[in-house]
Amino acid sequence: MKFSTRRIYSLLACFALFFFGISLLLQYQFGLIPCSLCLIARSIMFLTGILFAIAALHNPDDGIAKVIYLISGGILIALGLTVTVRHIWILQLPPHLVPSCTPGLDYLFETLPMFEAILVILKGAGECAESQEQFLGLSLPLWTMLAFILLGLGSIWAYFQTKKRVA
Repeated sequence: MKFSTRRIYSLLACFALFFFGISLLLQYQFGLIPCSLCLIARSIMFLTGILFAIAALHNPDDGIAKVIYLISGGILIALGLTVTVRHIWILQLPPHLVPSCTPGLDYLFETLPMFEAILVILKGAGECAESQEQFLGLSLPLWTMLAFILLGLGSIWAYFQTKKRVA
């Protein structure tokens, strides 16, 4: 079965927005309080879903638009992987090596430029070591990392997909 570029991007958008929705469900329905790294990963997942939804609506040819979507998606996915790998690394640290906790996100974004605030969160984020929620034996950050990997593979798949030529 051959998938069109539009269908692949639609599936990727649905997948990313599904994961975004699950994170909201876990927070508001089940009371799991997300740490700062979870919130950043959630935001990146949302932006990735929106990017792929735009790509699905645009339905690019084999031209430069596909390259732009591949690079844009790759950047977002690389950022998401960076955040989730950092989170997984913090979860694996022994308690005496966990970095210090950062101030709240609201305070950081009010007092610092966005890029600096994100760097402070990535350097600290000791509060993220407290989350031990799991689903099917895997931590939630690990599930998020796997989702970003699948989105990256799907983005590459969409790039190499060619439109059917009508004769």
